Amino acid sequence: AFGDALGGILSVVAQNVSVNIKVPDVGGALGVSILNVKHDKAVKQEDGSFRVDIGDFYAEESRDIIVETSLSRKADDGNEVEVPHLEVCISYLDTIKKKLIKDKP
Repeated sequence: AFGDALGGILSVVAQNVSVNIKVPDVGGALGVSILNVKHDKAVKQEDGSFRVDIGDFYAEESRDIIVETSLSRKADDGNEVEVPHLEVCISYLDTIKKKLIKDKP
């Protein structure tokens, strides 16, 4: 019984997990930028976005990615508007459903 429980906890549920982080165009136009992504596997792309290849996830596991970003300035007309600062997408192979998952913002 203990072996079965331990096996369930250690089961791989997602393979080749990749997280993409970018500033949406509207945020970039108002001065938003990604200053830093604090993760060992963070790679800055040519367009200023970041990709983090995390690898495999086991059941009940979580991981952290810390993103440092600049805040937006007010719009040119002086009005305050809600501005999306980051878009985050994830892709992985769902090992239970045997299906490639690509999340879109």
